[in-house]
Amino acid sequence: MKSVTVLACLLAAAAAAPQNNRRPNPGNPGNPGTGNPGNPGSGFNDSPGRGAPFPTPADTPECAMAKILAQSIEVNILIQMQEQIRTDDVFVALTQGGGNLRQFEIAKANLIDTVQSGIAVRETNQLIIPPGNPASEGIALVAAAQVGELRRASSLIGDPNEDVPSLEALQRDFADGIRQNQLNQQAALSQCR
Repeated sequence: MKSVTVLACLLAAAAAAPQNNRRPNPGNPGNPGTGNPGNPGSGFNDSPGRGAPFPTPADTPECAMAKILAQSIEVNILIQMQEQIRTDDVFVALTQGGGNLRQFEIAKANLIDTVQSGIAVRETNQLIIPPGNPASEGIALVAAAQVGELRRASSLIGDPNEDVPSLEALQRDFADGIRQNQLNQQAALSQCR
């Protein structure tokens, strides 16, 4: 029952989330921008932050559960987009903060909190995944990647020479995670065809 309550909260958060909450960072090649155009054949718009379909009364139980999972994966994508923003915040604190260690520590703590939020959502996704849903393998890949992301974010020390390469790697990791979760949504929704 706790999983259902958590999922209901996640779905409400996804529905209320702003559709374009990213700020541009043209100097960061790890930032994928606004996403891919929708794929008309996939049954949903696969641009990050655009949403997956909601269940309808006409759906089979398997399809309805797959759509709920896809919605929860969407929440994870929105968090991954926020992780990119938080990574940019740490970068700014390191490179433009004038050596303000407090600003760096706050930005780092916000990044770690956001990564942990993504982990919590992914754990929920693993709890609610319908038996036999093809998204399970991709969600397991996300789980493995999140371990490394949390470790890397936690290892930041406030030295631009040491941390900038880690921040660049985190941006790549988060962009890859968004792409993987888009694939996870498609895999989840394959039960609706």
